[in-house]
Amino acid sequence: MRNGLRLCSSLVCAAVVFQGFPAIAQDVDVQAEDDAVAERHQASSNVIVVSARKREETDLEVPVVIRALGTKQLEGRGIQTLQDVAATTPSLNVSGAAANSGGTITLRGIGTPPTAPGTDQAVAVNIDGVTIADGMAVRLGQFDLQRVEVLQGPQSLYFGKNSSAGIISIVSADPTDSLYMMLRTGYGFEANEILTEAVVSAPLTDQIGGRLAFYRSEMDGYFKNPLAYNFDQAMPTEDQIDLFGPISAAPNKHAPAKTEEGLRATLKFENDDFVGTLKGLWAKTDGSSTFAAAQLFNCQAGVASPYLISNVAGLDECELDKNVLPTARTITAAEGEDPLYGDGTQFSTNEQILTSADLEYSLSDFITLSSNTSYYDLKMRSVDTVASAPYALLGSTTRYDRDDFQQELRLNTDFDSAVNGLFGVYYQNGTLYSTVSAYLQGVGDLATPEYWVDSRTYSIFGQINYQFWDEQFEISAGGRFSDEKKNLRVLFQDAFIEEQFTTDEVHSKRFSPEIVLSYRPDSVTNVFLTYKKGSKSGGFTLASLLSNPYVGTDISFSDEKAEGFEGGIKTVVLDGDLRFDLTGYRYDYDDLQVTVYDPTTAVAGTRNAATARIYGVQFNANYSPRSIPGFNLGASVNYGHARFRDYFAGCYVGQTQSDGCVYGPAGELVGPDEVAVQQDLSGEPLTAAPDWAGNVNTSYEFPVGAGDTWMGLSASATYQDRFEVVYNQPVGSSQAPSINVDASIRLFDEDDKWELALIGKNLTNNLRARWGIEAPFSPGSIATNTGSVGTGYRADLLGITNAPRTFMLRLTLRPFGKE
Repeated sequence: MRNGLRLCSSLVCAAVVFQGFPAIAQDVDVQAEDDAVAERHQASSNVIVVSARKREETDLEVPVVIRALGTKQLEGRGIQTLQDVAATTPSLNVSGAAANSGGTITLRGIGTPPTAPGTDQAVAVNIDGVTIADGMAVRLGQFDLQRVEVLQGPQSLYFGKNSSAGIISIVSADPTDSLYMMLRTGYGFEANEILTEAVVSAPLTDQIGGRLAFYRSEMDGYFKNPLAYNFDQAMPTEDQIDLFGPISAAPNKHAPAKTEEGLRATLKFENDDFVGTLKGLWAKTDGSSTFAAAQLFNCQAGVASPYLISNVAGLDECELDKNVLPTARTITAAEGEDPLYGDGTQFSTNEQILTSADLEYSLSDFITLSSNTSYYDLKMRSVDTVASAPYALLGSTTRYDRDDFQQELRLNTDFDSAVNGLFGVYYQNGTLYSTVSAYLQGVGDLATPEYWVDSRTYSIFGQINYQFWDEQFEISAGGRFSDEKKNLRVLFQDAFIEEQFTTDEVHSKRFSPEIVLSYRPDSVTNVFLTYKKGSKSGGFTLASLLSNPYVGTDISFSDEKAEGFEGGIKTVVLDGDLRFDLTGYRYDYDDLQVTVYDPTTAVAGTRNAATARIYGVQFNANYSPRSIPGFNLGASVNYGHARFRDYFAGCYVGQTQSDGCVYGPAGELVGPDEVAVQQDLSGEPLTAAPDWAGNVNTSYEFPVGAGDTWMGLSASATYQDRFEVVYNQPVGSSQAPSINVDASIRLFDEDDKWELALIGKNLTNNLRARWGIEAPFSPGSIATNTGSVGTGYRADLLGITNAPRTFMLRLTLRPFGKE
């Protein structure tokens, strides 16, 4: 608390300094500062170079709805994760998930169910030209970055396999032309986090440069496990002691307790005709279990359900705060049954390796041949207690592996003529392995399947660009044809059983066109209109338990499809001081992949069960006046209407016929003497899709004193309207509107040789669930009357939130100055 007060006092003092900066600045020789001021104004300009169309353009030139963050913004705001990126992008939501999917990314309300391991993400992550559709990419180390681009809307042409909602493109820093070194350490007060970063970059020869970057973060966690602090108050009943024995100690006092490490090596060769870049990335996360940071946030009883035998009274108040689930050790498996499970101590570890070779050869002054070859390897292991209570009814282990090889060839033309084009081919081959072992209290080892999914993709793509009317107009037409196949193998009770399912193969052929008309009346204005189709690959539900009989069941789902329009205007006015974008979009989604979840068995599945329509308007503005060098003011507002058009979802636990649970398995109305199993969510909002969202941010850099010391101040406020987090929208799923405020204070020298920064995030300390489910086995022994005409009793809701208020003190040293 004392540290927190000191930090808050520092923020207040900095605010006073901010108010008085003109007086400080007057004491400085203005003429001596002209060059430095001009350079810093250029660095904070309203235009960022991006590669949204696989070539370097400014974000103003590219006819795409894009949010780009350059190095300066990433460094100044302390952006270290995709969750931090989402905090600056109103239409984007990123969350971790208590599942082996790693996490989920939602853009404009379209995302992938987090309980669907192996399912491609609707919003894929592209790292240095390599598209990773697995949700584990949310946890892939993002450090030493040049820029991050959020491309909104379906992306079918430039980034390998299709994505139905968007792409987050992450571009790491390349080798420098001269020796560059960076050392950084930081301390996070709330989580007891120690941050370490190091970068060294230098030319190795006249044509070869190298760069090596290291990242490490070790933290106890900013949430508390109540059982660790209130163990003496945990008073199980005699029945519970007879059934489970004495309550176990907490495995972790805090959550998420984890250590993240990353290493990236880059070699770049460049001459007049050829550029070759080799990158290797290794990242590993070790820590508490995937459920460790989860907490109950809505309970019909006001506290954790008293009817669930594994709950202990007084430990879980069922509200979003800094206390997570009161988690103890999970049940002990039979000795030697599963070496990974051990004594039931929960943990999670994942290791990812990404290598890529990006080669670009100029065949002539007008034709460039490019190649991108990559290999991605993922291994994830965890032990969890699949429960929302101190006593574990179910313990589990997860093994999840994935490897992917990708090859893309592109031919670009840049003739001095009205017509140019892009042509390419793409190949992908990979294997996914997933299995979950389960141990049920009083029963023991449950029979669980092992899954292998082999995938391969061929695609060809191309685009023709035609400029006319003095090159002010350009029409681009192209598309991607893909042939994708996935084959399933299932090992269950020592026998392969995939042939007993309805299908063990998903095979799709699709063409995704894209047509763009853009108008450039001058060099600082871009008016564009785009028609697009996109898709997301189908696959299989890799359920941890198989329902008997499984013979003749269909666990496959097909491609998710998107089609629609977007367009807008991007321009710079006021002699370059003000940049604004106004864009609109409308897309229809068919065969939307949604979750089917049974909380009584803790098994989730995926199926094509919905259609949806999304439309909206986005406004972004950025003001960097030359009259106030170093000052920047930005704002963005997003209105989005994301609704199901046709969706019969499973009823939530305790939903009676009077609450809308009135449909049978085939969508037929049931009578009062029958039991319903579905509800109609047509017209209801998609999950993680607030109607209104916005962000206001400001920063200012100015010299202080008579030396070379500068101060940088920044603040950002993000608003999100009400949104749903549980797929079948039970009572309490809706999260209230919130405003989160971030701020930072930095002192640094003119050459950036040193920097001391205090970075505060979520200063308003608003917590909202970003992912949620009905708690497994909840509400327990009481009759729920789901689908009947009686009085219902709901399951408790379980979710993972954003991080609470945090402060980090960060020191950066650059012995040889800026890059």
